Amino acid sequence: MHALRRTICVGEARASVALGRLPLARAASTAPRQPPAADVLELLACPITKTRLRYDSEAHELVSDAAGLAFAITEDGIINLMASDARVVRRISGDK
Repeated sequence: MHALRRTICVGEARASVALGRLPLARAASTAPRQPPAADVLELLACPITKTRLRYDSEAHELVSDAAGLAFAITEDGIINLMASDARVVRRISGDK
């Protein structure tokens, strides 16, 4: 039996997802949160300022000090660099 496949398009990104093979619920992960690998962290940049990001181990997120934004890392280790989803960690000087 072949799994039904579906292509999901988000912006310009495309992902092929196998339907019918995913569990309905996932058990909560008990593994400790791991920081992104150093070589991955070197490649990533803030989508707004294009500056380097730093890892905040307490909040488990990537922070752009230049933009004053924090980008979430999911429990699965997926880094969300969508500016619209970022958390403001401080206001940029000049903003009201």
